[in-house]
Order: sequence, then C-alpha cells, then structure tokens
Amino acid sequence: MPKVPAKVSRDAAETAQLRRAIRKVLPPVLQKLYQMAVAGDVQAAKLLLDRALPPLQAVRDAVFIDGDTPAAMKADLLAKVAGGEIAPREALAMLEVLAHMPGNASKERRAIDAQVLHQVRTKLYGEENTSGQS
Repeated sequence: MPKVPAKVSRDAAETAQLRRAIRKVLPPVLQKLYQMAVAGDVQAAKLLLDRALPPLQAVRDAVFIDGDTPAAMKADLLAKVAGGEIAPREALAMLEVLAHMPGNASKERRAIDAQVLHQVRTKLYGEENTSGQS
C-alpha cells in the first residue's frame, strides 16, 4: 500500500472532524431554514430545494445507432455527438457498452476502444480527471 503524505492524512482528519461538528448542529439549522422558507423567505426555500431535490434532467426515449458492427456503431455514435444530436455524457455511456459487446475480443480492438473512451473522458472531464480510467 502506498504511503500517504502526512499533510494529506492531517487534512483528511481535519475535514472529518469538521464534518462531525457540522452534523451535530445541522438539525437545528435545517429546522430554522425550513421555518424561514415556510414563512416566505425565498432564498431559504431555494437553498432547501436546491439541496433536497436535484434539478431534473431531460431524458431521451431512445437513441438509434446505425451500423452492423460495433466499430460502425461507434463511428455513427461519434458522428451524432459531433452533430449535436446526443450529449457527450450519453455517448460515453454508450461507448462503454459498445466496448464490451461481442466482436470486440481482439487486443487491437480493445486498445482502440480504450483510446476512444479516453478521448471522450478527456473532453468531458479534462486530462487530470481521467487518470486511472479506461
């Protein structure tokens, strides 16, 4: 197991201690925030709703991907992303499914799949957030 630098351990311990302290006082704070929201404080209501109910996201019924092989399907999928027909996050999920489909058994094809997935992840999350994923 790799050694954790002392500063990281200390920071993690301080963060955990702070979270425990916040948890102790959280119920009365939430109760007060709730009372303020019920009394008409719009900012209090917004804060409660933003934290309690995540925003709704559009849900697509279906995405039709053309192609007889996984490679053709991937090409069509990437073309749909480039054309703005589907979101990159949706494409990433679909690419991960396609990467595990039968017909992707060769080492060369798996390497190409890993490269494509890395490129999509890099576009979505940035280079520093993609290490260790593939």
